[in-house]
Amino acid sequence: MAKATKAKGAFGRTFPDGTTAFGRRVVAGIEAVTEALREGGMAEVERRFTVRWVRRAGFPRVPADPAAVAAVRASVGASQAAFAALLGVSANTVRAWEQGVNPPSGLAARFLAEIQSDPEYWKRKLAAAG
Repeated sequence: MAKATKAKGAFGRTFPDGTTAFGRRVVAGIEAVTEALREGGMAEVERRFTVRWVRRAGFPRVPADPAAVAAVRASVGASQAAFAALLGVSANTVRAWEQGVNPPSGLAARFLAEIQSDPEYWKRKLAAAG
């Protein structure tokens, strides 16, 4: 094996052939998985390696249209300023969503969906915040 030289960067050592230690580890891992697949299919891969299956949750999203945002806010009976405080954004941001100037971000839309799913809970939170 060729002698490695110290190199700067996130990939560790760089070898004279231009490969890195990290790259070699990735290729070795892919080759090991390929070998396991050839020998026994996915069952063999699952036996030899840690395999995690991740299911993407089907969380509801509020449509990003202005009327939907206004409807969610109305469902908790909040002013734009109070609703903005609940969401952690400015009143101008809520106003821009409701006027169709800007759509809510993915995270904001997810939070709006949570509020929409249980508006009574969020009404109590708003009331408690004073």
